[in-house]
Amino acid sequence: MKGYSLLLACVFLTFYQTILAQCPPPGFPQPGNNCPQAPILCENLDGYCATINNNNQQQDFPGCPPPYVLNNDEWFAFFAGSTSITIQVTPSNCTQGGQNQGLQGGIFAGCGPPWNAVDVQCACTEDPFILSSNSFVIGQVYWFVLDGCGGDVCDYSIDVLSGSTVGVPPDNPGPVSGPVNVCQGTSSSYSIDPVYAATSYTWTLTPQLGTVTANGTNVTVNWGNNATGSAQLCVKASNLCYMNPTLSCITVDVHPKPTATLSGSGVLCAGSSAPVNLTVSFTGEGPWTFTYRINGVNQTPITTSENPYTIQATQPGTYTLHNVTSSVANCTGTVSGSVTITETDISLSATATDATCGQSNGAINLSVSNGNTPYTFQWSGGQTTEDLSNIPAGSYVVTVTDEDGCTETLTVNVDDDPISFTVTGTATANTTCINGNGSIDVTVNPAGTYTYSWSGGQTTQDISNLPPGTYTVTVTTGVTCTNTAEFTVQDNPNTPNISSTFVQTTCDLSNGSINLTVSCALHF
Repeated sequence: MKGYSLLLACVFLTFYQTILAQCPPPGFPQPGNNCPQAPILCENLDGYCATINNNNQQQDFPGCPPPYVLNNDEWFAFFAGSTSITIQVTPSNCTQGGQNQGLQGGIFAGCGPPWNAVDVQCACTEDPFILSSNSFVIGQVYWFVLDGCGGDVCDYSIDVLSGSTVGVPPDNPGPVSGPVNVCQGTSSSYSIDPVYAATSYTWTLTPQLGTVTANGTNVTVNWGNNATGSAQLCVKASNLCYMNPTLSCITVDVHPKPTATLSGSGVLCAGSSAPVNLTVSFTGEGPWTFTYRINGVNQTPITTSENPYTIQATQPGTYTLHNVTSSVANCTGTVSGSVTITETDISLSATATDATCGQSNGAINLSVSNGNTPYTFQWSGGQTTEDLSNIPAGSYVVTVTDEDGCTETLTVNVDDDPISFTVTGTATANTTCINGNGSIDVTVNPAGTYTYSWSGGQTTQDISNLPPGTYTVTVTTGVTCTNTAEFTVQDNPNTPNISSTFVQTTCDLSNGSINLTVSCALHF
């Protein structure tokens, strides 16, 4: 039994030595001939080993001054699991391939150019050498070069003296920061805090309402001009060794850009407080905030949910829209429309023709300007014509309305104009004692249409067959214009003077008759 145990121990030791002698170790790849071909060693670099081959051409040694060059370089990459790492390289079994002998090497943060050397061993050596740094980025992969000087071929082994080169997946990404309400056709920025052990961030937008431009933890989304709705912007973290499948997402609502259009027409009526109503029509999502201008001057911004919205224009001028935004995402939109409001101040004037002497022969000739035809007319007396005729004296009020409904009122006075005239005449004396033969001839100046009323009842202009006496005539034209004149008809001095007159009446009834005898005694 003791011999059997000793046999097993010998077999195990032989197997273990065989494993230790295998380079690269089981599961690890051979190094690459250049930096882009370098395999990434995501497991622990400690214990890695390999043999330099002799396949490369001479080239510059990044990080080392001339005359140091790479002749027989081999590349691999490793994962930085800590910020401070110290690595020892131990050359062995070097075969002289040139003037120099041994190894040189370096660590770089990425394949250049440009090259960012973390630490380099420029001189060739067969002794163990150290490459270290305190500025490694956890999760970052670094490129390692080992070169056989002058074409020398060596075995080598890697020991991680301090720090970690064990690959780990990144932590779960934190929340995405950025706006959740955006406008179509705009750009917005989003970001997450750096994720532990992550060197790469993959951003996706679902559905694709825009294009994503990523730069690590930051991303810019250019939202499409016609995009609306909700989308999820997600990010996942990874490094060159591992990916964390956990997503961090933000839901973004894409809102349409608003539009505002101004329309309407009308005029303001001077002296009236009635406004002209203009209409602002919107598209997009309300509430909306907009500013309108009068003759290029901005008015107070208005926020409304009414669509359409009514602007009450109370002053003449050109009305335009200056801007419009939607309140939800503060989306700036486009505006259109222009309305010019004018003011109508109807002007009325009138020429009155006076009535004369109380007659209905006055007139009003009305003139209208500055309104929009056609006009309508309403007189206080009920007439609806523009001008009036055959009207008596008095006060007349007219209201004129134009096509736009603007009105103006005017009061016109028609006076009663008296006519002044004179009444003269000639009286002819009486020359008879029986009845009379006197006369009066009346003249009225100026000539016209007159009526006459004599104290004796006559209505003619002239009167005749008058006995001596005084006669009064009233002359009238129109209704109220009168004049009075008095005339005396004299006895002619050559007319016999009747001093006495008697009448003798004899009645004889015996024979059934009456005898009348009249006698006149005249004295000259």
